[in-house]
Amino acid sequence: MSRTTKKTRALSDDEIMGRFVVRARRVESNSLVKSGAIKCYATPKMTLSVNEASGASIRYHVCADEESIESLATRLRPFIVKSEPIYLPKVLDAISAQTSSESLSENEAEILKATKSWFSQRYEEKNSERYGIQLVGKDGESLTGLLSDALLAEAWIYTDTVHADPEGEKAEAQKLSYSNRYRAASSYWCEFAIVIVNLLSLVRSLSERGLLKVPDSSWSEPVSYAEAEKYEQEQIIAGSAYVFPPGTVIPEGVNPEDIPGARKVTPEVMIRLQHPEGAAW
Repeated sequence: MSRTTKKTRALSDDEIMGRFVVRARRVESNSLVKSGAIKCYATPKMTLSVNEASGASIRYHVCADEESIESLATRLRPFIVKSEPIYLPKVLDAISAQTSSESLSENEAEILKATKSWFSQRYEEKNSERYGIQLVGKDGESLTGLLSDALLAEAWIYTDTVHADPEGEKAEAQKLSYSNRYRAASSYWCEFAIVIVNLLSLVRSLSERGLLKVPDSSWSEPVSYAEAEKYEQEQIIAGSAYVFPPGTVIPEGVNPEDIPGARKVTPEVMIRLQHPEGAAW
């Protein structure tokens, strides 16, 4: 019995950039990004307090809105999945293929360099540049290796949020507490969001200057329900909508206003439709 595999068409650089813009705009629309809170949480912080009455206590600076971090992380996840067309190295290659280093300003070149460096060091290598945690037993024996905050953050999204089958280092991260994994996630995913938002700003600038081809629709496609609803309302205002008696068959090629019983939708008609029991047509 023969087995066929489905081959997917390789996307052009334009298509990759279009998909990147849509998904990056979705990151940009996250509440933590819009409020600027990601800048507050991107750097891990802790406060050690000591007083004579209660002794020492540690306060961690994390985002208490766990659902917002979860939303942010899931919106960022396609950028680190190799099978995705917007896997970050693919996006960076698409940008490099269309632009020359001479066309970039010093700041733009720095954004590209910083993005590549972040992906290499913080995602691929999962270095402990910020901090790492090692679990040690009562007798001083090592129960885990040194687990970086990047690894703990990835373990949180994969094993605590999206999947339930930890393997390798992610499984080792399960030996630490949920609190340890979430604290790392709170700062790491905000850190990553800043990288993506900065890259989106670069792409927007290059596109506006005609140095990067991005489909126009990518900048206007709704990326949230609020945007989609606003778009639909604008379409209704720009055009016309009609209602018809129940059972009306609408022939092809016939203007709606020519169909018997057709009524153009107006605010008054909408009110009557919402309260048909008191409506006199």
